[in-house]
Amino acid sequence: MFTPQELYEARYYHAQHYMEQLQVASTLYREGGCYIGQALDKLEQDWQQIEQGQAWTASSLADAGAAWLCCQFPSVGADLLHLRYSVSDQMRWLEPALKAARQLGEAQAECDHLCKIGKACWAAGEAGLAVDHLQQALILAESIDYDVGVALAHYHLCEIAARQARAGAARQHAQKSLEIFEQLDDRKGYADALLALGFVDAMESYYAAADRHYQQSLAAYHELDHQEGEATALAHLGNMAISQRDFALAQRYFSASHAIYRQLGHQTGIALTFNRLGVVAASFGDFRTARERFEESLEVYARIGHQYGVAESHQKVGEIDQYTGNFEQAAERYQQALAIHRSMHNRYHIAHMLVILGNVMLNQNKFEEAKEWYKQGVELSREIDRKTTLATSLKGLGQIAVHHERNLAEGQQFFEEALAEAQAGNDLWVVADTLDELGQLALKMGKSDVAKQRLLEALNAAYSIEAASLVLNHIASFADYWAAVGQPARALELAHFVRGYPASLECTKEDMQTLAAQLEAELSPAAVAQTAERVEAKPLDVIVEELRAAVRD
Repeated sequence: MFTPQELYEARYYHAQHYMEQLQVASTLYREGGCYIGQALDKLEQDWQQIEQGQAWTASSLADAGAAWLCCQFPSVGADLLHLRYSVSDQMRWLEPALKAARQLGEAQAECDHLCKIGKACWAAGEAGLAVDHLQQALILAESIDYDVGVALAHYHLCEIAARQARAGAARQHAQKSLEIFEQLDDRKGYADALLALGFVDAMESYYAAADRHYQQSLAAYHELDHQEGEATALAHLGNMAISQRDFALAQRYFSASHAIYRQLGHQTGIALTFNRLGVVAASFGDFRTARERFEESLEVYARIGHQYGVAESHQKVGEIDQYTGNFEQAAERYQQALAIHRSMHNRYHIAHMLVILGNVMLNQNKFEEAKEWYKQGVELSREIDRKTTLATSLKGLGQIAVHHERNLAEGQQFFEEALAEAQAGNDLWVVADTLDELGQLALKMGKSDVAKQRLLEALNAAYSIEAASLVLNHIASFADYWAAVGQPARALELAHFVRGYPASLECTKEDMQTLAAQLEAELSPAAVAQTAERVEAKPLDVIVEELRAAVRD
């Protein structure tokens, strides 16, 4: 029979031993390369004992020795904890560790745990608690001259400020973090801060600066053989490629990032890249694959309790519903995403969701509801100086003015303002869409030459960013144009082409089906047959070049 002291010593040495094994695994993981597999094997082999050891220390904080071990566990396992645990499970290690650090007077450890808890709170959707913990960490680190803690707090505060569209504050935090890590010659911290600064650049559409910071960060991670960092940098580069509508490049970045995350078993990274690969698939018109990737992303994010990721995945599934004409289901998904972003005070994403909800209501001819969403989008977008969502909201108000209220002059004013904002924000997708609206409006007003030029500008903008579904929308607009100016055979050819192209949106196909039926009634059977023969097997590039030539003529 063991004495209480013998039991205590056995449990203490058990916890200490497996904390040391966790440290061995973490060290191997940080080495990167071939050592990552060894690290993950060791973690798998020892994980049950590691959990038992940590749980005992958390329940024995009254003892100074156990408290010290409890304080060390999250720091020792920082590189691996997120690979095995959801956000709520991570908090089971972090909260007693913070209590132990305070009990022992370990100020640096207290600061580190405050930063980790702040990051976990943010992922769980508790923005207020996240900022509160990070501000506590910053104040404490500055009071004890703990430079690493100051840099880490600034880094995490930058992430939150950026997600909340507070670009100025985000940039200040990123630059301060970068400056400190550079002074300390902390290459990993420096690479992280470069990544954060690149994110702020991209958010403000400074794409050249963002690319420079991302590439510098990627090079620094590669030099360190830090594979998780490389995967993260690649994912950020993929996000920027999507912002610039270079989907082929985005796919290369995300595929490379996803492969690394899978090798590491990095759940957040796996979910993120599933989501982004879904975006790429949707851009190519492969909506079935896109939905699969988004649902896979949602499943992983929900399992680990990552609320921001859950919101984004709901949004993406909603977009697929919207593309395929399931507008009510789309609205439900969007409302779920909006509720999460509002709870996290993510103003950048709230503005985006307001616009999207306006769009889906407009698709259902719910004009008053759409108008209210767009007005909220304009107000918030002006407040946070977000040009893309401002332009899209203004465009939506223009569509309502033209198509519902029959106020063409007001509609044109909205469209012109939307175009200016989209051009200032360098968002070619919105530029193309707005030019298309201006072309259709000019046609309604009897200005066929102006309409033709605007529609060509829209087509060229969409084609320049290789956005197939958008290009097809503008080809459909040209079908409407040719029909309106008395060239039914040319219009029918385009309508047939859009209807048969896989990347065409369902709503666009339906519009072209209706137009084709009207045109076929005007033409002879022989002319209809000749039109079908001319369009058969033509590639998209040929159709675009023929349209350009026709406009020049």
